[in-house]
Amino acid sequence: MSNWTLKRRVEGSPEISYVIPYGLVMKRGCDLKIYARSAQNAHHRPPSQVVNDRLDSWGMGTECETKLFNEQGEEKASHSQKIVFGSESSRNLP
Repeated sequence: MSNWTLKRRVEGSPEISYVIPYGLVMKRGCDLKIYARSAQNAHHRPPSQVVNDRLDSWGMGTECETKLFNEQGEEKASHSQKIVFGSESSRNLP
């Protein structure tokens, strides 16, 4: 996964981009946590944890989209998140 790029956009804000460090190899079934430098538990412990030292926060919002691209720029994974608050009709239920 080294040199793969993670891109994230939160509620239309400018896109955040992070290139996974060269030489990082993940074993099948393992997780990789990428922390912002201000995260409380941000520790650089490859291959399971790395710290993006150029970023204070990955951002928070009601709409977030995160994508992972390989070295050739091909999208390999994506995650979209949208938080929807209760509608007017649901508030009137008995």
